[in-house]
Amino acid sequence: MIEISDKVIHRSVLTLKKHPQHELYNSPLTAAELAALEDSIAKTGIQEALLIRTDGTIISGHHRRSLAMSLGLPEVPVREVCCDPTEALYLLVASNEAGRGKKETDLMKKARRVQVLYEFGRSKGWNAPYGFGEAGKLSEEEYAVKRLIKLLYLLPKLQREVSAGRIGQQAAYKVAGLSQLQQKKFLAAYEMRGVMSSKEIQKLVEELDDYEPRVLRNAEKKKENIRKLKDRVANDLTFLMSEAIEDDELQGELIDLLEPKLFTLLRH
Repeated sequence: MIEISDKVIHRSVLTLKKHPQHELYNSPLTAAELAALEDSIAKTGIQEALLIRTDGTIISGHHRRSLAMSLGLPEVPVREVCCDPTEALYLLVASNEAGRGKKETDLMKKARRVQVLYEFGRSKGWNAPYGFGEAGKLSEEEYAVKRLIKLLYLLPKLQREVSAGRIGQQAAYKVAGLSQLQQKKFLAAYEMRGVMSSKEIQKLVEELDDYEPRVLRNAEKKKENIRKLKDRVANDLTFLMSEAIEDDELQGELIDLLEPKLFTLLRH
């Protein structure tokens, strides 16, 4: 159970440490945001206490702690949180989402955050499992949330392209709908072509999406042709054997001739 202390205490900035997954889920502040926050801290100090675990791991307040150090502030106000690692990750994500979720431009980080909120909400049985539960909720509908989460099935290299903005949001959704094999083929073509527009990416996805069913249809057609051939050969063999039923020598010649070929054919 998450327990956030109401008591604000002061801790040395040197005893605090970054959450190990902070940068995986949260983008840094923009230069303008950072400058505004630094100006505010320089003039009035840190007004909102950082949230930290009892071991000094920061849950909320990474930028405030960093700016405090650069401004030479020896201590910062904190509120301690008693929670397990899963709850700490949820709070890390939820606090950032509440503060600047709509400003997030990295689609993959947004997808990771949404997944944490979704899975944590489901584990608690909240009515809005993709939201914040008691702390609020995401603006996206569940369908949109699930589309975001689907991006996490992209190959790592493709995730990096999405994070960098080289593959846009709608194109990323299209690519995420491909199988892992199709994604590998897409990545090979994408790397060969270099920079591609969103329309070009979506066209390539459509070609790959149609390729796999076509291959499967061709494979099924080949199997059906083999089955028909087996039946025809079996009928022909029955006829030949009936013709040579009283001629042992001819039967032996037929068996020697046909047996290797039949064995190879019937294996498929």
